[in-house]
Amino acid sequence: MTTRTRTTTMISRINHRSNFGPIVGYALKTAKRPEIVGTALCATDTLGIIRGFEGLSRLNTRCKLPVAHLVLSLARGEHLSAAQWAEVCACVAKEFGAVQWVAAKHNDTDCEHVHLIMSRVRPDRKTWSTSNERLRMRTLSAVRSPLRRRRAESFSTPFGPRLEEWCWLA
Repeated sequence: MTTRTRTTTMISRINHRSNFGPIVGYALKTAKRPEIVGTALCATDTLGIIRGFEGLSRLNTRCKLPVAHLVLSLARGEHLSAAQWAEVCACVAKEFGAVQWVAAKHNDTDCEHVHLIMSRVRPDRKTWSTSNERLRMRTLSAVRSPLRRRRAESFSTPFGPRLEEWCWLA
């Protein structure tokens, strides 16, 4: 029996905002049938999540855009479980250096996608630089579905060899 490896490229985009309220409210909007698939916060309700984010972002008053909002989308017909989405989102958050993040999957369309909201402010009061984010997002669009993880020694990024290539066995 031959095992075939199938990979799915995720489409991603990133935006920055000054306020956590509207984007968390949108990501958890009832009409979108949201499902929190992963988080690094204690709260799972909208107000608790907003308060958690805002508490940390107040540590750095110079940061005008503390919110990073990423949308990770699969091709139509592709599917990941909540645990797989959580693993992918944790990998992306780690790559960006985010300590606080929440990922909400929307179940209102046939194109499966997750809204990943991260605080750019870290507990040491520093923020990550936004200067290379487009390049980083292009690199992260190669993140693969995590049913089986494999280290790719030849897979390198401008940010070092930390990223893993994700793939699954069909």
